[in-house]
Amino acid sequence: MVYKELRMEFFVEKSKKAIIGGVAVGIICAGGAISLVAVCRARQAAAALFANASTVEQLQTVISKYPRSDAAAGALLLLAAEQRRLGRLEDSSMTYQRFLAAFPKHSLAPIAALGRAENALVSENLPAGIAELQALTTKYPVSFVVPFSLYAQAELLMTQAGRIPEARERLQNLAVKFPNSAFSRYSSKLLFLLDAQQAKE
Repeated sequence: MVYKELRMEFFVEKSKKAIIGGVAVGIICAGGAISLVAVCRARQAAAALFANASTVEQLQTVISKYPRSDAAAGALLLLAAEQRRLGRLEDSSMTYQRFLAAFPKHSLAPIAALGRAENALVSENLPAGIAELQALTTKYPVSFVVPFSLYAQAELLMTQAGRIPEARERLQNLAVKFPNSAFSRYSSKLLFLLDAQQAKE
């Protein structure tokens, strides 16, 4: 009997760390499962709220209730677009900036950056618009919006005295870096026009 008790004590002592570790892992897994379920439910609730949001107030509700969710990211972009439609360009630019601050690595971040540039251009602040487009091109060099950004920069630079060489540079970069883009084809035509214009001078 003593031998059996000693053997049991030895087993318990030897296995204590493994048992504690196993219980700890079990608690962590259970906690993780509960947390995962909570996260999934929050995502579903955010998505449902976003799906039914159509007004500025409803979009703002999505953003305030679920600030770090994909639904909030979408709501910020829609809110900024709606603010622009209403002529509230400063508010729209601030909303795009909120998106960039909250979701700097989001796949739609270049869209928010483009939105800021477009707001500057709509406000007839040409230097700020060009600067925003250039910053976008630098920060998101392989984004799907970069070909448009380069082409838009070129067109805008062409309207300013003495900036034709910069416009040409943007068009050449576009042709080299994004040869399969539709804007690359447009850039070739624009370069042809620039060359023809230069030949006449």
